Amino acid sequence: MSDDRDISGASEDGFLAAEYALGLLPAAEHAALAARLRAEPALRAELRLWRTRLSSLDVQFAETPPPAATWTRIEQRLFPAAARPGFWNSLGFWRALSGAAAAVAVIAVGLNIATPRQDPSAFAAQLVAALSAQGSNVQVVALYNASTGQVRLTTLSGDAVPDKDYELWAIEGSEPPKSMGVIPINQRVDVAVKPDILAGFGPGTTLAISLEPKGGSPTGSPTGPVVAAGKIVTLSHADMGYRYRKSNGPRGAIFVSGTYQGFAGDPETILTEMRTVTERRESSQPTRAKTAGSTFKNPEGHSSWKLIDEAGGRGFTLGRAQMSEMHSNFLINMGEADAFEVETVGETIRQKVRDKHGIELSWEVRRMGHFVPGREVREFMDGAPFTGAV
Repeated sequence: MSDDRDISGASEDGFLAAEYALGLLPAAEHAALAARLRAEPALRAELRLWRTRLSSLDVQFAETPPPAATWTRIEQRLFPAAARPGFWNSLGFWRALSGAAAAVAVIAVGLNIATPRQDPSAFAAQLVAALSAQGSNVQVVALYNASTGQVRLTTLSGDAVPDKDYELWAIEGSEPPKSMGVIPINQRVDVAVKPDILAGFGPGTTLAISLEPKGGSPTGSPTGPVVAAGKIVTLSHADMGYRYRKSNGPRGAIFVSGTYQGFAGDPETILTEMRTVTERRESSQPTRAKTAGSTFKNPEGHSSWKLIDEAGGRGFTLGRAQMSEMHSNFLINMGEADAFEVETVGETIRQKVRDKHGIELSWEVRRMGHFVPGREVREFMDGAPFTGAV
């Protein structure tokens, strides 16, 4: 175990949980604590709290990629179980967003509960664009990092084309497109913004991707079809006009991250509040189930869960989809539920509530995609089929 230190309010188990989270415990102590974690819910909660507190360290240091073999050895030594990729770096997560191609706003989460209060105006604006085109399956999110002068491109969908390359372009107003280089379409990549482009780079700049001969355009201008394009935007807190379940954000926008401001406080008070919130959620919501969270919006003056309960919807099940027994406004996937099962449970619940109370529940989750022909689900089970519009 590492040396004692002065962290006000932290218990011995708290220190152990922190050192476990950081991978500082010797092998024997690590194994002993792992056994305790399996048997002690309170200790598991302590570990979750420390992982939350320590997560802010992830964004305080510049990335310096080590050799692949070195990184693998470090992970194996620090984390005996196979390390999982971070949520925000998961290609599966990004591809799950591919149903919409409108404005995209915000990036980079950073919350430190022990940092001094900062002026919200000090947060740097982050420039974001969503690139897509009618008739093309290429969809890309572009995020500009002012500190590095690079645009990070993350592919949502798209396929490589034999003997062709995709090329990224920046367009300022009526100026001719300027090449930012050939890019891969099936992986995340950082592209440096050239000085001649950087001078005018910002909100309103159009980023476009064209399909060019191998090696890129031979003329310095796009010669092939434009397969994706989008304008850079930035939205401030004031622009968004946040309020309960509402905002002024553009319809169809996808928010991939946010910057949060934390405030200093008494560590024990903060930990107590975090424990209380965690315990309350875990005792009343299916936090460990596959769910998109709260399924239906609360109608004015009503709670959806109560309406669903009174209509006999708690625990309603079809195949592998169910309205949770724990919280009746959570639609959960009990295995490999498909869209037909999930939608049928949801629309049946809407029908039950309408028949019982005369109130039409509205979906809170955004559904995207199209059903397999012959397996469409109608709204309220007797209306028009869901079309996949968002």
